[in-house]
Amino acid sequence: MDPLDRQTADRLASGAQASPSRSGEAAAAGTRVAVAQMTSSNSTEGNFKTVSRLAQEAVARGCKMLFLPENVSFLGTSFTESLAIAEPLDGPLMQRYRQLAASLGLWLSVGGFQEKGPDPEHLYNCHVVIDDQGSIVVSYRKIHLFNVDVPGGPVLMESRFTAAGDRLAACDSPAGRLGVSVCYDLRFPELYQRLAWDMGAQVLLVPSAFTVATGKAHWEVLLRARAIETQCYVIAAAQAGRHNEKRESYGHSLVVDPWGVVVGRLEDPLATGIAVADIDLAQLAGIRERMPLAAEAAAPVDPSSEFFVRIQDGEFVAGCERFLLAGWNQWEVVEAAAGAPALSGASIPVNMTGPELVRDLLQKGKQNGFNVMRTWVHTVNPQFAMQTAPGRYNEAALRGLDYLLDEARKAGVKLILAFTSNWTPTGGVPEYLKWCGSTDQVDFFTKKECVDMYQGFVKTILNRVNTINGRTVKNDPTIMAWNLLNEPRCKGCPPGTVAKWMDEQARYVKSIDANHLVTTGEEGFFGCCKNPANPGQPYTEWAAEEGQDFIQDHSSPAIDYAAIHAWPDNWQQLDPAWLATWVSSHASAAQKELKKPLVLEEFGKVVSPNFTVGGKSYTYTLEERNAFLKAAYADINKMLQDNASGLKGALFWQWFNDGQEAGTTEGGGRGLYGIYSGDDAFKPILENAQLVGKLNAQPVAACVPAQHKVASLVPVPDCKETWVDGRAGTGMEGPDCDVPINECVRGTASCSPRATCIDTKAGYECRCFWGYQGDGKSCAPNTQALRELQQLYWSEDGMQACDAGYDVAWPATAPGYVQDPLDSFAFFRAAGAGAFGSRANVTLQDCMIACQEADDCESFTYNAVLMQCFLKREQCPLTASCPSQPVLCNSTNDRGESFSFPCGTWTSFYRLDMDVERACANNTSELPETPGVAQIFAQFEAGYTARTGGTMRRITPGAEPAVETAAAARPASAAAANPSVELIPSAAAQPAAEPAPVSTAPSSSGPTVTLLRQSSSYGSSGGQGGRYPDPSLKDSFVQVVGGDFVLGCRKFPVSGLNAWELMEAAAGAPQLTGSVLPAGMTGPAMVRALLDEAAGAGLTVVRAWAHGVSPSYPVMLDGQGSYSEGMLRGLDYLLAEAGTRGRKVILSFTSNWTPAGGVDQFANLTGGSHNDFFSKQAPKALFKDFIRTVITRTNTITGRRYSEDPTVMAWDLINEPVCRGCAPGTIASWVKEMAAHVKSLDSNHLLTVGEEGFYSTTQASIPFNPGYPDTSWATEWNQDFVADHSDPNIDFTAIHIWPDLWKCQSCTSALPVDFVQRYIEQHAKDSKALGKPMLVEEFGAQTTRDAIFKAVYDAVEASLRSGGALKGAMFWQAYVPGQTASRGEGGGAGKFGVYPGSSTFDLVKANAAAVQQLASGPASSCSKEGPAAAGPCADKGFEGPACDIDINECVRATAGCGQGAVCLNKQGGFSCECPLGSSGDGKAGCANDTADASAALAAFFNDPKGQACDRGRDIPFPQNAIGWADDPTGGFDRNEAFKGGFGSRVPVSLQQCALACQGAPGCDMFTYNSVQQGCFLKTGQCPLRNNCQQEVWSAKEQYCQGLPANSTSGTGGNTTQRTEPGSAVEAFGGSGGGRK
Repeated sequence: MDPLDRQTADRLASGAQASPSRSGEAAAAGTRVAVAQMTSSNSTEGNFKTVSRLAQEAVARGCKMLFLPENVSFLGTSFTESLAIAEPLDGPLMQRYRQLAASLGLWLSVGGFQEKGPDPEHLYNCHVVIDDQGSIVVSYRKIHLFNVDVPGGPVLMESRFTAAGDRLAACDSPAGRLGVSVCYDLRFPELYQRLAWDMGAQVLLVPSAFTVATGKAHWEVLLRARAIETQCYVIAAAQAGRHNEKRESYGHSLVVDPWGVVVGRLEDPLATGIAVADIDLAQLAGIRERMPLAAEAAAPVDPSSEFFVRIQDGEFVAGCERFLLAGWNQWEVVEAAAGAPALSGASIPVNMTGPELVRDLLQKGKQNGFNVMRTWVHTVNPQFAMQTAPGRYNEAALRGLDYLLDEARKAGVKLILAFTSNWTPTGGVPEYLKWCGSTDQVDFFTKKECVDMYQGFVKTILNRVNTINGRTVKNDPTIMAWNLLNEPRCKGCPPGTVAKWMDEQARYVKSIDANHLVTTGEEGFFGCCKNPANPGQPYTEWAAEEGQDFIQDHSSPAIDYAAIHAWPDNWQQLDPAWLATWVSSHASAAQKELKKPLVLEEFGKVVSPNFTVGGKSYTYTLEERNAFLKAAYADINKMLQDNASGLKGALFWQWFNDGQEAGTTEGGGRGLYGIYSGDDAFKPILENAQLVGKLNAQPVAACVPAQHKVASLVPVPDCKETWVDGRAGTGMEGPDCDVPINECVRGTASCSPRATCIDTKAGYECRCFWGYQGDGKSCAPNTQALRELQQLYWSEDGMQACDAGYDVAWPATAPGYVQDPLDSFAFFRAAGAGAFGSRANVTLQDCMIACQEADDCESFTYNAVLMQCFLKREQCPLTASCPSQPVLCNSTNDRGESFSFPCGTWTSFYRLDMDVERACANNTSELPETPGVAQIFAQFEAGYTARTGGTMRRITPGAEPAVETAAAARPASAAAANPSVELIPSAAAQPAAEPAPVSTAPSSSGPTVTLLRQSSSYGSSGGQGGRYPDPSLKDSFVQVVGGDFVLGCRKFPVSGLNAWELMEAAAGAPQLTGSVLPAGMTGPAMVRALLDEAAGAGLTVVRAWAHGVSPSYPVMLDGQGSYSEGMLRGLDYLLAEAGTRGRKVILSFTSNWTPAGGVDQFANLTGGSHNDFFSKQAPKALFKDFIRTVITRTNTITGRRYSEDPTVMAWDLINEPVCRGCAPGTIASWVKEMAAHVKSLDSNHLLTVGEEGFYSTTQASIPFNPGYPDTSWATEWNQDFVADHSDPNIDFTAIHIWPDLWKCQSCTSALPVDFVQRYIEQHAKDSKALGKPMLVEEFGAQTTRDAIFKAVYDAVEASLRSGGALKGAMFWQAYVPGQTASRGEGGGAGKFGVYPGSSTFDLVKANAAAVQQLASGPASSCSKEGPAAAGPCADKGFEGPACDIDINECVRATAGCGQGAVCLNKQGGFSCECPLGSSGDGKAGCANDTADASAALAAFFNDPKGQACDRGRDIPFPQNAIGWADDPTGGFDRNEAFKGGFGSRVPVSLQQCALACQGAPGCDMFTYNSVQQGCFLKTGQCPLRNNCQQEVWSAKEQYCQGLPANSTSGTGGNTTQRTEPGSAVEAFGGSGGGRK
């Protein structure tokens, strides 16, 4: 919604429509201007006279400025004429216009002047603004050239003779700040947005010569749009009328105000003349203040950043602006941009993320006047490695590079990026040597394997497409230059080794990337011999022996400029004068010998009390640094100001943002080299930047912009429509605005520091930590709760638990948790403990809060120096007295040197409400108990019992391995005199029957905070409540990690059910084919009931079909890609309802058995047979299209794309495939192809085959097939369990078990229980060998149901206890109360239906509880989280992300109509009506009127002969009658018999059919089928013949005329005709005919 209220909008609009003043009238406000309109010709003199006349008229009418159209001075018949008259801006024709402006004291906008171009074949279409003194204020060369073939109009190719401009232009004027453009630019709104938001324009100028065709269609609407979207005045002077036999222009000069209102135009749109308007900047400011678009506009982009930096005559040039360098070096920028939780060189400031740090530094850098930052394109730490092995890349790290490039682009800061470094063990020379099997430095430069690896990395980087802005790296002008290798070393190598490598690699880079500059990246040591400039001279030649040679290394023509570094402290050259000599000598050599500019790319000065060089220790103070840099920059500035100097810039090492601190290795604080903005050393740095800014304002002599390549750029969208709460950097990004931003990592979420940030697809959520209250944006401490939390723990100072216990995953909702896109925490924790431990510095209280958040946390260990914490369970406190040993931390410095340093000790803390007996039952320590410790916990429990009158419930974490708890309490050891903790203050006694947890309520308005926890959510018995391990994880994907199903950071307990026709029911199908809906229940209501049934039983998964299974309700309508939207919306509803209940869903794409959506339908629609489905291209292509349709669908209710919906646990490729007679491996090959297709569309969800699991080629396993050895039918189906599940895209194995259906040839009874046990056991073994978890995905039984169910569930539970492959089972099939099987299934529960309350269902619930208990441990790593679903709509009659989809409450059964009432859907609501034969108000219910119903039926006559032979005409079934039902699936409308609303859609009685006919206008009769309970209403159906086998009666009545002898009726059942009570059949045959 626009922030302007209606009243304000009307006021602004009415103000904008004020009529412009007439000539001689004083302007009401602002500055008066005139917009011209004329018909220019090829006469420059005639055109000038017209302009002179219009200018004089403008002055006479009080105007300060006149705006002239494009081509004002000349408009000829051919481009050769235009080229001939083109002249420079200081030529004689422009001089006349300047003199005119000066003579009249009038500003002129010369809208399009033919300026002499860059070559004889091209000119510039130049817009020139002249002030009232006759000076040119600004000139703009048209950027967008008009190359258009207009339908019905001319073909104009402006680029044939016009060169495009390359920069925007704006200037100040009496009318405000002008943004200058020309004609065709109008169609590119981003140009005007940049003029307005980046360059401050208030008035946009669009001089034009629009064609008539395009003008009629687009002229005014585009002008008004530009005004509205930029909140600027738009002045558009236009050419008008016919210029010559080839050209005619549209005219219609306009002035549009910032509200989009036309405030100036000529009465005659084709006349030559002027229109006058007043530019009211106060009105403009008011509009912008009330609707602040500028505040929300994308970050401004420095125009120069859209040019590649070039070198011209020894100068760096961007466009045609000088580009001296002023900037800095930064360490670990890519990893910070990627979201690394911590850095090694300098910390991330508190309450700031890595991307936020990068963004802040770049923005501050630009504000300080810096134009370049130098950093590494690769990551430097192993846990953040960008290239994890040769040719293998960490996409998250590469996305960090994407983010760095895009943020630098926004800030207008260029980047110099180094491909590798001599020093870094990750991404550097040492790693390349390791990969190519060498330790010899020379091999990096000469060994082919090493060179190939380096070039492979370079190629990957250069060709990468930025996921944020769509630019290819090699085409991104944000990059200034590449460093080939930071500070190369090749000591003892043959002379020229490094130089040769530099030449080869520079040429390789240029072969891929011709846009960017390239340099070496070295320090710049001179080669042999005794060069006085080298450090160490005249005493040592060490610098010359490092393998560098400044001149040789930079001699390659592919090296664009020379670069040096300077390290005075490391080189023991502490006199600033030495640095000046070092730089000047290189500048001179670069200029004279290399003919290239020089950059001092890296230099710094140490601050340290103990800096070691060459075995000696030195002290360097901050004051010494300040003095050194002041002197150094004074010398640098002198060189930069000297045009004869080769030095063109300097970059210092390194800049620290506020709050950043160096690592412990560098002593913390600013470390050795860090410089803060507030340091005195920063002052000369700023002065240098200011000087560089002034020097860069000087023009570059003889610079031709066309010779400086402008980047051909992909437009960068602002994605503003996806922003969360109007905040930039939130929502979505990417070229198509479809890549979700993780605001929590980016630091664009506005959460409180005491809240956790939860990323969602739609944005993010802020949730206050435990012990804090608020909306997440702000969180206030609950001081009482936090105080009592501290009293809940006991510890011994300096003591660590001797018992290791088990680690507990750190909760994502606790302080200390940091999202880790790089998965770096798993790098050093091989035991899958990436989820364990705090990820950021935490206080002791933070650790307590985390333990409170983690359901099964009983204790934790804490290191106060590292500020790190690990949560524990089952850690026995009775042997706690193991003194902590000092921890030694290992690290490396920036030179790759390793060292260790002390970093604190660990101390254990225990919750007093922990289950001590359970924790100590599996004590790993053999030490004796510590006296008095047990008494502390016993006394706490006694105090609790005394206060509450009940027994304290214990935490019951999932054991790993499982440990049985002893029945009796463990006797306490010798009592301590006093416990070492103040227990929680007494609370009011609670009823003994249900002990309540101790809680605190800080105020009457504050929430109650639960402190002591009741039983864990993992250990609920009996499945009551059916909770997930964590209900909040319903938005996390189920994934397979280490052979386990994982949800969040825990193992996922799989127990579930199968249900038939859920999609159809959810879609609102009035009837099902496999079962009958419960009386009075719609399909959606049944789906809700079934899901509630699953949740109540503790089942976690529901399996269903993603296609319709009945021909009545197909999803796929034809072989051309047409699908039933109604059915697909049923799938939307199923997923939405399952998601709200936290249930996961497995969906099968197709089935071998179903007539609709099954194998045969795909084959038949493409002209093939069953087996063709697995081998022929046409059915496979159709199936792939169906898969794509489902996976890429966006749920109309939740707004989630199916591929991103975590409600889906997995996809089945096909239910129970059969390919009899196919070649071996046919199904396996098909699985491989389809699995790859699914994964290409959806990388989030699991995938399996969906088969029974028969063996065909695995000879050793064939004996486990059903029927063996009597029959080989199972072998012949072409399934092969091992081969079919071997593809890496298949995530888990699945089998089905049907003992009743798999009888052998000679068997008369179902397969026995021991067969089921053997079948499961063999498949579990094979699954273990495949390294994949297994599910019994579908099983059912009829004859020995409970025994079969128990055998399956026993196998699941045994496997979970032993760590086997089998993880869960899903029975077939669940019925809700009142649902019955179809007649074909025998009615009732049918063959396989299971009702709640049955003995079988008790087994189901018991298994669910056992699985939740057994599959509840921590996972080795955490699963991904998906986007949140759209919330409920305020208007309950609508749904969907935009709340604009009308809900059919009648179908959904949410209308609430009374019993017996008919529900009628309406837009946004519904109505309840009582049908004929009943009375009442519909909402309360309807009472049947037996007399009316009897009378209705008595009004009809039935002929026992049978059905009418005459078809008659169908009458629509009334929607307010019993028997009607809405059908969103469209199934009835696709059936010719029912099409048009004919026939009852649900079973009806004979009386109800008669009532329906009475209520249907035109109904005379009906046909009824008592078995199907179906009814069709009729009219015009002759009653004289009801048995087609008897003689034809004479047809005399109206309805019987023309009845053919062989006429038959198309509807089954008896025919009943309507008559008045007591009338004979002849009542139909009177002379008048028709109905009485």
